[in-house]
Amino acid sequence: MLTGLYGEHTGVDANEVPLERPTIPQALHDLGYRTSLAGKYLNSARCDPRPEFDQFVCQAAPPAPGYSLVDPLLDVNGTVQRLTGYAPDIEAQFTADFIADTPADQPFFAMFTPTTPHHPADDPRCQSEPVSPYRPPSYDEDTQGTGKPQYMQRGPLTPQEVADFDSVHERMTQATRCLDMAVGALLSSLGDREQDTLVIYLSDNGYLYGEHRRSGKQVPYEESVRVPFVVRFPALLPEAEPFTSDALVQNVDIAPTIADLVDMHWGADGLSFAPLLTGEASSIRDAARIEHCEAIFFPCEPNSKYPTRTPSFFGVVTPLYKYVEYVTGEKELYDLAIDPYEIVNHADDVLYVAVQLQLAGQLDSLTAPPEPDTTIVTGPSGVLPPNSYATFTYFSQSRFATYECRLDINGVEGTWGPCDGQSVTIGPLVDGEYVFNVRGTDENAVTDATPDTRAFSVLDASAPTTTITSGPSDPTTETTATFTFSADEDPVTFDCSLDGGLAEPCTSPLTYTGLSAGPHTFSVAATDGSGNVGTAPTWSWTISDVVPPTTTITSGPSDPTAETTATFTFSADEDPVTFSCSLDGGLAEPCTSPLTYTGLAQTGHTFSVSASDTTGNTGNTATWTWTIIDVAISVQDNSFTPKSPIDSRGGAVRWTFNGPSEHTATDRSGMALFDSGPTGPGGSYTVAFVGAGKYLYGCTIHPEMAGSIRVPIDASPPTGSISTSFFVTWAAEDAPAGFVYDVQIRRPGASRWAPWMNGVTMPGDSFVADAGTGSYGFRGRLRSATNGAFSRYSPAAFISVTS
Repeated sequence: MLTGLYGEHTGVDANEVPLERPTIPQALHDLGYRTSLAGKYLNSARCDPRPEFDQFVCQAAPPAPGYSLVDPLLDVNGTVQRLTGYAPDIEAQFTADFIADTPADQPFFAMFTPTTPHHPADDPRCQSEPVSPYRPPSYDEDTQGTGKPQYMQRGPLTPQEVADFDSVHERMTQATRCLDMAVGALLSSLGDREQDTLVIYLSDNGYLYGEHRRSGKQVPYEESVRVPFVVRFPALLPEAEPFTSDALVQNVDIAPTIADLVDMHWGADGLSFAPLLTGEASSIRDAARIEHCEAIFFPCEPNSKYPTRTPSFFGVVTPLYKYVEYVTGEKELYDLAIDPYEIVNHADDVLYVAVQLQLAGQLDSLTAPPEPDTTIVTGPSGVLPPNSYATFTYFSQSRFATYECRLDINGVEGTWGPCDGQSVTIGPLVDGEYVFNVRGTDENAVTDATPDTRAFSVLDASAPTTTITSGPSDPTTETTATFTFSADEDPVTFDCSLDGGLAEPCTSPLTYTGLSAGPHTFSVAATDGSGNVGTAPTWSWTISDVVPPTTTITSGPSDPTAETTATFTFSADEDPVTFSCSLDGGLAEPCTSPLTYTGLAQTGHTFSVSASDTTGNTGNTATWTWTIIDVAISVQDNSFTPKSPIDSRGGAVRWTFNGPSEHTATDRSGMALFDSGPTGPGGSYTVAFVGAGKYLYGCTIHPEMAGSIRVPIDASPPTGSISTSFFVTWAAEDAPAGFVYDVQIRRPGASRWAPWMNGVTMPGDSFVADAGTGSYGFRGRLRSATNGAFSRYSPAAFISVTS
């Protein structure tokens, strides 16, 4: 259907053989048609998107895993999806949407190829439709007594076979009814495009349901080789003037017909049936060729394992007769006029000697190697820019053909050279008028006497477009300006000018230095190899004041302080200016004085502010540093007071040394977290505790002095259900380098604590009750990943799960 070639010439004579010949969709896509496939592509093809289709919705052919007409698995433009509904309707809707999305002035080519009514034909919507068993005269024919070939000879159908064949016939017929609904919806979607749309409706094969005591296809009988073929094309045949034709038309005629209607050469085995539509002819051939297994898998023959396998055959069909020759030497001849069900084989019948000789001659003529007729399928035909590459695809009928190509330039013939593989790329190409020629030679050394040609030209008629991609800000205080620029062609040369001066050759990037204050304009233009000069874009900017403003913070919080709110005032020595403020190294944001921060953490903080004037000068960054303490501990008279306060996660603890002698505040966990060193009266020392735990400390000068800092863990919300997502927080931030957090859990009914999060660096995580209702406890500590030393576990936090 897609090539117009017999199976002998495509090589495709079994499901597993891939199609490697160019197709009519490729040619139409190359001509500017928008193309779509929705359904099955080929039995041997993977469902991967193909470049000749703008939309590719592919359903793998049965027996692909999970194949069904219900909720089908489709590859939609490269994404495999399980869609809800019925395959024929879904694929029809994809096609209808494709047509609706195609611009009215663009032609389209759409293949709607649902697998139905192929097995399993499991569309349930029409399974209540009554279907009568099919019983033509050939049903359960005595194939042993009517001259059938050996592979067809067998005994009567068994009751089980009768039931199975009737079931398949019923399901397929019902599925076809549902297919009719999808086809009707698709045709209705054409709308205004109906009048100039060619519609071809057919099946790819027939089917036997017990005729000649056989089921399936691949045999030369009418039930297998004759299929529905309906054509609608109002542009040639008004819908009010339908007719039925007995002309012999084949699936190999589809591609040549399409090519004929779009005025494109297509040298194939088939013929255009357009004359039948216009009424110019009542037939297009006297005899039709049929075949089976005459390509890659030739010869197919029955054997002990597959005694009913259809042998390779060629056949000829005329309006009155059918004649078949098998690779086994067997022959069949049927008088279709008096025996349309092909029951009596008249091969070698003395009454049909003359008829058989005539049919054998027609078959010889139909199977003889055709005169090579080479076709260019894709390739340029218009104007290409210089340095382009041109790719052409082509074919001749024989799959064994070799090819020669020639490129004529400016009327001067080139030299023929080999270009096998059905495709060639030439280039890079300079300006000129070109004609590409290609001819095929078949396996009998017969060369196409009329090579196919395609003319095109290469011309640079457009000037390059230059773009200045970067330059100085406007305004700016910088006296140096750097520009980058590019063109949409390559190679080109550039000419640059500053402030209307003489244009001089230049390259990107280009830098000017020592520029004076005031306005400036830069321009650049590109010239291509053909001498086309593009327009010169410009970049204008002004160099202004170069003195930046000085910023001063005039007030801020005391250091240290217990206040979690901080207010700053600040000013600059220029006006107007804009200020940018940052807290603790965060992103600087626009701000004004006064500026207040609330809800600050109990730790050390740094505020910074800078000013920028109207010319873009940014001055110094002024800073203010202070500490918000959470816990205050007095060190006096060889005692810490309070001894074991509770600190918040991330909160600061400040020791104030009040004498009368020197003391220290030193970590006793072995992790060397903090050490104030000997500090006398009036001194202070501050530490922020990030993670949950109980941190023991003491004085190295007076070992009897001891204290601890307790940093609690948090679990929220405090109550909830089994489905509640709780969150446990054990630190204010990720663990410092070289340290990790350990978190333990005590589940309902448990008497011991168990590990939950060990050796983690994150500050918290979500938790869902995993032991039913009751009370869950959590506690945490900080541990050195280097020496294994650790704090003690923190006070516990609890959540209550009630339902």
